[in-house]
Amino acid sequence: MDKYLIKKRKTVTAESTDNMDPVISKTHEEASCSDSQDSETNPNTKTQTQTQSLDPVGFIGKSLNDTLKSTILGSKWTPEKGKFSFPLTHGRRYNVAWEDKFNWLRYSPSTDSAFCAPCIAFGECKSSGGYSDKFSSSGMKDWKNAVGAKRGTFLIHQESSGHKDALLKSSNFLQIIEGGEKNIKCSISKAYEDNIKKNQQIILNIIDVIVVMGQRNIPLRGHNWDKDAKREDGNFDFFVHWKAEDKPVLKQHLATAAYNAKYLSPDIQNEIIAIAGDEVLEVILSRARCAKWFSIMADECTDVANLEQMAVCIRFVDVKSIVNEDFIGFVPLDKVDAASISTALLKIMEDCKLDLRNLRGQGYDGASVMSGLKSGVSARIKELQPRAEYHHCRAHALNLVISSSCRSVDMIRTVFDDVNQLTWFLGGSPKRTAILKRHLPDAKQVDYLVGDTDDEKVESNINIANAFSKSLLPKLCETRWSARVDTLSVILAKYKAVLASLEDVRKESTATEARTKATAFIHMMEKSTFVVAIVIAHHILSYTKPLSLALQNAKCDVFKAFTDAQTCKKVVAAQRSDEVFNRCIWMKAAAIAESIDIELGKPRTVGRMRHRANAAFSDDSVHGYYRVNAYFPFVDHCLNELNERFPEQTRPSFLAFQLLPCRLQNITEEEIADIQVRYEEDMPDSPGFVRELERWKMFCSGLQNRDKDTGNQSLETAIQLADPNYYPNVHAVFRVLLTMPVGSVPCERSFSAMRRLKHWSRSTMTEDRLSGLASLFIHRDITVCREKIMRKFDETKKRRLGPLHF
Repeated sequence: MDKYLIKKRKTVTAESTDNMDPVISKTHEEASCSDSQDSETNPNTKTQTQTQSLDPVGFIGKSLNDTLKSTILGSKWTPEKGKFSFPLTHGRRYNVAWEDKFNWLRYSPSTDSAFCAPCIAFGECKSSGGYSDKFSSSGMKDWKNAVGAKRGTFLIHQESSGHKDALLKSSNFLQIIEGGEKNIKCSISKAYEDNIKKNQQIILNIIDVIVVMGQRNIPLRGHNWDKDAKREDGNFDFFVHWKAEDKPVLKQHLATAAYNAKYLSPDIQNEIIAIAGDEVLEVILSRARCAKWFSIMADECTDVANLEQMAVCIRFVDVKSIVNEDFIGFVPLDKVDAASISTALLKIMEDCKLDLRNLRGQGYDGASVMSGLKSGVSARIKELQPRAEYHHCRAHALNLVISSSCRSVDMIRTVFDDVNQLTWFLGGSPKRTAILKRHLPDAKQVDYLVGDTDDEKVESNINIANAFSKSLLPKLCETRWSARVDTLSVILAKYKAVLASLEDVRKESTATEARTKATAFIHMMEKSTFVVAIVIAHHILSYTKPLSLALQNAKCDVFKAFTDAQTCKKVVAAQRSDEVFNRCIWMKAAAIAESIDIELGKPRTVGRMRHRANAAFSDDSVHGYYRVNAYFPFVDHCLNELNERFPEQTRPSFLAFQLLPCRLQNITEEEIADIQVRYEEDMPDSPGFVRELERWKMFCSGLQNRDKDTGNQSLETAIQLADPNYYPNVHAVFRVLLTMPVGSVPCERSFSAMRRLKHWSRSTMTEDRLSGLASLFIHRDITVCREKIMRKFDETKKRRLGPLHF
């Protein structure tokens, strides 16, 4: 094949020119004519023109047609004797004799460097340690190491697979030119085209299996190695062979391909998973970049391999004014100090090409490492971007309110400890669970527990009514205190059935320990303090559950979180009355006591008691004791915690709430000026904000006259009303407010996904595989383009399977 490169082709022969495309032939004739005219006027022009036209630098970075390819392959620049001297570089210079051994070599007199003609014409050389790139891009001028048995760059390049492919294509090209083909594209063999299509079908089928399994969280690997077949008996291998039953091309490939070219290895799986995960991530990031402003949320968790994982999520408002909270990756942490975490967050933002100047919020938990005012993560990032305000996760804050309140009152703290032990006892054995299932479904609804008609809207009554459909007793959640109300609801709804289950456990169990514990739990549930305390805890926590669910909603914004929290405080405060205690607490407790044949009483009291509540009250009644020593203290603690963690005084950035239609009529001139200054950087037309606000007031005034429900509008509704074409500044402020995070709940959801992905049988999963599978699983609603994955897979390296694209 080298004979076609040895022959010098200073110009294309007349015969081959006649067989070229008309446009190429015309261009060649014009160039020849121009050279002839120039040579007549100046004798040095011909030599200069020839030097420029044959300099390999002139062929780099261009779309080469057949004529230019033929020129660079068949011709080369040769210095005239006595008129040119090769320059010295570090005491060495180019040697023309090298071209006799390496006939593909082309010297550039303009850059004093060497190039490869086939690689310039058909260059895909990337496989020889970096030198191949120089021969087709910037040129090689290290004359000291040009030749030699060990470090000779010419020899290394000549033996590279990329150069050999380019040499083969060059040889075929010159044969076609010599044969008189009109266009090189018309000469691609049918077999070559069919081979590429076959390879594409094989890889696309494999990619399809990996993507679908990742989206459905089906483990790919297996633990049983088949020595005869030399493959794992895993899900991925099974589904690929199952898919091959209907795909003849894939079936033939699996049957005939070499062991190292089947493309089923773990390395290939990891590579495709990583590319697919990047494709999903790019879809999310492209939306975030179009949205401009974003907030970042992060939380840490230890995985099953005892590695500290930080989940990172972003919140933004897309072009349709819809709030998005999306997971973007797991980051392993060697240290959990503020410096390491902030560095990791800044790096992932940089890798995702998210501009730090557009960061408007940070959502973390309340740990000192994250929330420290001087050296916490939030403070470190705020030093770089002052507009990135830290928001303590509202769901975490509510959880702290409930846990602190329940631990502050002895009677309430004791009842939660007892219920926790009770639920684990009944659910800790298959035999005891079967006994519980035998009694719970047959429990009848007790009308006195759900209240009269006037009490149908009381949250505690609603939860009890819904609990009658439960067939099991859920265990107390260790972390989410607001979810504990579900367990209390089932116990109150089926109090007598739970007692009957304990009686059967005591009678039927053969283990002494189980009988003893069952007896202790029966005595516990028959105590007056337990009955009254569980009713009190359930009643108050029932009002915090809706707030907890609202704060966990992805569409919840800072304004809705603020107003819902203030409403919850008002509702809880309204429960602190004798009338509510008598109607909602004491009547239920008395009804439960009557159903299990006990009489409510109070503990023994003396003048001075150090280990039991004994506050003074007006009358010496039993219900008065529980009202003063349990109910009122619990309500007071809840209110104090809510006021401390959900204060009425809002932060300065929340002053923009006054732009909402429900608050706009009460806005002052001072507030308008403060809003304009604070959001000046985000407003597209800050000087025109005051005039725009007058039009916005007029619009909202007419809106309120037509719609009486305007007062209940949220930020999500308001941004739809503020047309960016008519109210650009108001719309921009609403977008920033919606971008601010309510909490780090999306990170908690990603941890739930991580526990399903990386469990004890998949504990050795690598970080890239974990992040890729997590992206596919969490964002399985995003359509992944298999062709893009195949294209990137083909671009990473040369494949044993063969080419995947023309």
